Amino acid sequence: MKNVQTGTLYTITEADQPHLLREILWTAKAISKDLSRPGMMLLRVTNDELTATDGRRLHLSKLPTGLPPGLYRPITLKRKVAEIVSVETKDLFPKTSQAFPRKTTLAQRTPIEDLGGAGRALGVSISYFKIARSIPVEYGLNFGFLEDVMADGAVWEFLPPTEDENKASSHKGEIYLRSHVADVKIQIGDEAATEFTIDRVALLMPLSMGKV
Repeated sequence: MKNVQTGTLYTITEADQPHLLREILWTAKAISKDLSRPGMMLLRVTNDELTATDGRRLHLSKLPTGLPPGLYRPITLKRKVAEIVSVETKDLFPKTSQAFPRKTTLAQRTPIEDLGGAGRALGVSISYFKIARSIPVEYGLNFGFLEDVMADGAVWEFLPPTEDENKASSHKGEIYLRSHVADVKIQIGDEAATEFTIDRVALLMPLSMGKV
């Protein structure tokens, strides 16, 4: 990648940081492979969010990351380990709050029912087909994107846009999915373990719409 200076390499393992590893692997599925849009080939990290987008979809995970905020380039993404390196670049990461305005509505929604335990596998199957059948036929859906969203067993909910959201959004018909992944205790550094909620948002643009 041009215009990139690499910094610190971070290794996240299943043994040490299983929740962070899982969310990095899931979020990174939306990283772009388009060399002409290098800013989208990176993972954006804040204190409490991971975000990736390729212009047609967005994956956002909310959890305490314990990583310095910034942009990261994935080096290794495997089931038990991820390696990401911090980068300084002139290539801007997209303003996802503008490209995907519904990202900001997560906190306004009612909680998702947690099927729990053995019910999760059944719930994923049901929610996959329910979501697939809920998408308006005139928009179309990239089922590969939907499979990436649901690949690791979290239970998902499809939220059709409200009338006000359709009027306000330049991306009428975008497909908004969300998941409450877990309530977990996470230790960051030397601090005592604290209970956190891990949530996800996935936004998919209909096939009839162009890239951001």
